[in-house]
Amino acid sequence: MRVRSMKQWIAWLAVLALALSGCASESFPEASVPPSTEEEPADFTAVLSSLSLTSELVEIDRQGDFLRIEQIEPGLDTYDLTITTASLSEDRELGTVALGEGAWQTGWLANGFYVASLTDRTIRVFDTSCRETASIPFPDGMRGIVNVLLDERGETVLLGDGFLGTYYLYDVQNRTMRDVHQLSGFHQPIGYVNGAFYLYNEDGLVCVNKNIRYATSPYSDARVRLAAHDRGIGVTDDGFCVVHANRDFTQYVTAFASDELPIAVVPHGFVTLASAADGEVLRWYDIDAKQCLQKTLSFSVAQVIALDDALLCAAKSEGHHRLYRLDATAFTSSPIEVIDSKPRGSSTDAVQEDGTVLIEVEPLSQWPDYPTGCESVSAVMAMRHAGAVIDVDTFVSDYLPQDAEFYYDDEDVLHGPNPYKTFVGYPDWDTSFGCMAPVIEQAMTAYFGEEDRVVNATGASMDELCACYLDKGIPVVVWATIGMEETYPSSSWMLPSGQLFYWPANEHCMLLVGYSDTAYYFNDPYTGDRERYPKSLFESRFADLGRQALAIPVK
Repeated sequence: MRVRSMKQWIAWLAVLALALSGCASESFPEASVPPSTEEEPADFTAVLSSLSLTSELVEIDRQGDFLRIEQIEPGLDTYDLTITTASLSEDRELGTVALGEGAWQTGWLANGFYVASLTDRTIRVFDTSCRETASIPFPDGMRGIVNVLLDERGETVLLGDGFLGTYYLYDVQNRTMRDVHQLSGFHQPIGYVNGAFYLYNEDGLVCVNKNIRYATSPYSDARVRLAAHDRGIGVTDDGFCVVHANRDFTQYVTAFASDELPIAVVPHGFVTLASAADGEVLRWYDIDAKQCLQKTLSFSVAQVIALDDALLCAAKSEGHHRLYRLDATAFTSSPIEVIDSKPRGSSTDAVQEDGTVLIEVEPLSQWPDYPTGCESVSAVMAMRHAGAVIDVDTFVSDYLPQDAEFYYDDEDVLHGPNPYKTFVGYPDWDTSFGCMAPVIEQAMTAYFGEEDRVVNATGASMDELCACYLDKGIPVVVWATIGMEETYPSSSWMLPSGQLFYWPANEHCMLLVGYSDTAYYFNDPYTGDRERYPKSLFESRFADLGRQALAIPVK
């Protein structure tokens, strides 16, 4: 899956391939001694040797036994595209389709592939033999589509509006569309994996869940140069870092040469390319095995993707691209040192650095299991820091009061639960509302079994919370809004007491973990990471939600 900008074609004359298999590649200038079309390079096995690939650029992508080979002739704002499919096991072509001039985006489906035309505003679906099986028009009303991704069955489309910076999920069968996230800047699609769409830009990885329809940031690291759905490969001062999407840790490896550049993400590691006196050096870093497989080449590799136990390389010679298989046995092996950074989220006392107080608390995300469970996730983070052995599932199922009963009376007035008495809805529903501080206080107190274990500090100023709790290494559960957006009265219903209640839009709960002269720091369940917000902005939203706060002093 990939997106191509014609400006990038002109600037780089290269293609960054980001595959569903988690592989990425980057084109490099050809060496002075390219492989001969008459003689195969040593230790290489030609793949699809009968295939003639004469276009200026070629991209290869793999799904299981199938290859999708894209021949590209770049233009100014569009390019000419021809796609050939092939079987690896049978070593033969399956079909070819010439798509002509346009602005294209492509990707795999369960039983074939798709080609989205940004110029014709149509998605064409093909089987593995390049026979067209369906055509999906873009929905009306979008101003400028820059990204198109399909799920594996072609039932749901993720569309990016380049003018608004908003992403939408489009249900093909029902022809309904829903916005899911506001993204700034240009994003490169990675693909659809395990029920979610993945995109990446310089800010990090973005995951858009298809079924629950939300967006999260599995990781954010400015050093990352190549991104897969589960990790990113970055460049450090003396080597490379592997940033894992599960946020547990980042691994570091020292480079063998100063000019090494990562060109592919492969299972268990990554591949780099560096210059050598007689050609180029291809290095295959296996993080799990803690070894580097190295091969000196007398020609230039344009692209690399992973096979089960080998690399598939594309090289160009005398105007023709050829595909080669390079087995692991062709490499020489060298041990590498893999350094694991400390897990992000280890608990320590408050740290004072340059006037900043910051408590290290294990971050937790409310996604995908609890799309409206920010209060419960924030509570569990605070409870764990206080020594509790509990997970969010247990907290929600065993301790959190929940009520989703709404009804209309004879006068057509809607009645519903009191969010100061119970969670309104269920945290694993994406249509629920939430709850206020007394509900979480009750649930945490029920767990600890001590009436005075949890302090309800609602009404306290931020200065008081910082002095009484954060300065002593105690994080605080606080209520504000998602992303510090404005709140306003939204849905309303009659409480059991007979009082009309208006739900505060964008209500959100986080764990306050630090402060500086200008900002407060939070473990935010919505992003699953530590976030920083200006003091004045947070204090305003905090006041809007009634200055609700809970703390658990450490015994």
